[in-house]
Amino acid sequence: MAGELDQAVRPVLLVKDDAAYRSALSGALRTAGLDPVEAATCLEALDIIEGEPGISLAVVGSYTPPHTLNALAFARMMKRKNRTARVVLMLHDPHDIDALDEGEAEIFAGIVLKLPDTVQTAAGILDSFGFRK
Repeated sequence: MAGELDQAVRPVLLVKDDAAYRSALSGALRTAGLDPVEAATCLEALDIIEGEPGISLAVVGSYTPPHTLNALAFARMMKRKNRTARVVLMLHDPHDIDALDEGEAEIFAGIVLKLPDTVQTAAGILDSFGFRK
């Protein structure tokens, strides 16, 4: 069936600064059939993809501490390393999408809202990657 999860696409890098939310979302993604690898920052995520080049999916939270790699730069770097990589941007506020210009938004496979219900957020992520549970 098209869109089903398979072994080639199971690992997903989850980059989120909020450890409690990252852990809960990781559990929801695991329940949905993905194998999350967690990172607190985009810099930490870059180290992970250096060591695990098989990761071609990533979900990146939009918050970026000052003077660090942001989600857009991370997505560009990940796609340079792997042209088939797909990165989903997770926003806190729907108005944040207005801050992205058209070219920037096209870098991402999808944009989802960080919802209090991590199961709903995970469903949006799966939809963005083109997977169905």
